This record gives sequence, structure tokens and C-alpha cells, in this order.
Amino acid sequence: MGATFGAAAQAPLTGILLLFEMTNDCRIILPLMLATILSTLLYRAVNREPFYTLRLKRLGLTFAAGHDLDILASTRVASAMTHRLLWVRPDMRIRDFRRELERQQHEWFPVEDGDGTLVGIITAQDAARALDHGEEDAVMAKYMTQDIVSVTPLDSLHEVVRRFGVRDLGHLPVVEPGNPRKLVGIISRLHLLRAYNRELLRRRTR
Repeated sequence: MGATFGAAAQAPLTGILLLFEMTNDCRIILPLMLATILSTLLYRAVNREPFYTLRLKRLGLTFAAGHDLDILASTRVASAMTHRLLWVRPDMRIRDFRRELERQQHEWFPVEDGDGTLVGIITAQDAARALDHGEEDAVMAKYMTQDIVSVTPLDSLHEVVRRFGVRDLGHLPVVEPGNPRKLVGIISRLHLLRAYNRELLRRRTR
């Protein structure tokens, strides 16, 4: 356990101390140190990214230098979001929504009522769940998510990453500051990656 944690977190000393505190057995110190150090070196030879940042790297977020670490914190949602809004009404039928999914080639939609108020989020997975229940005539309001996770144009991309992780989300509605029901845009992982890479390039070439 100590070797696995020390390697994955790239923190061998933490792995050693953690296991020693759990067992309080001096006899394991030498084999524990040997196993943890060897596993850390082996992991580093295969992958230099700690486990905790490996997922960000797979998303395209690579922190190569110290001055790049603040890019997410200093870049605002306003510079990354899209104003192109594909939204649906809460009284739309599931069968009509399925056709909309096929036409738009999009899997995530904000739900707005007649006066432009954001009332929920619905996805292709929600529609599939309704169809599995044989409710293609049900309205969107029955299957949409009303507990909305959103950001504002003034929030940082670091906050976007954090909120993506709350429910493993790929899109977030962007709402007016002080009015969480007024939709002004959308930000996705793709938008975030483009903004990050754009800012990274700008900083390296200035």
C-alpha cells in the first residue's frame, strides 16, 4: 500500500510515514523504504505525471513551467465561453427532443421557459432513460436536471475545472452574475482547453 501510494502520488516519504503510522511496527521500515522508493522510481520512468494531475494531462492541460500554473486561475470564463445557445423548452416531448439530438449532433441542452429563464439541463442520457421507461410522450420537465451547476463570465477557468469535477460534467451553463437563472452562454471542456492553449501560446510568445 505504501509503495502504491508513494508511486502514484510521487510522494514516497508520505507513503512511508503513512504506513508506519498505521502499523507502528519498526520491523517494516527497511522493506517499506525499499519497496516505496523502487516503485516511485519505476513509476517515474514510465510516467512523470502524478496520479492527481494525470487526468488533467489527458484532457490536454499540461503544466510545463512555473509561470503556466496560474493560467487557469487568471483566465476568465468570458474569454472561453460560447454565446451560441442551443436550448429547448420544458414542454417539449421526449420524442421531439430525440429528433433534435439527431439534427443538432449535440448531447447537452439548457432548458429555458418562454421568458428566457433557465429552468434545467437535459442530456441525451436523460432522453435515453425516458425511452427505456417507454415515456417518449413525456415532457422535458419530467426528466431534466433542476439542480444546476453553473458559472458566471467573471469566474476563472480554475473554478470551471473544479465544478466539472463535482459531477464529472462536460458542459456548464454560464449565467449572469447575481442572476443564476439568466443564461448568457455555455462553456465545455473543449472551450476550456482552447482558451488554456491560446493563453499558454500568448504567454510563451510575448
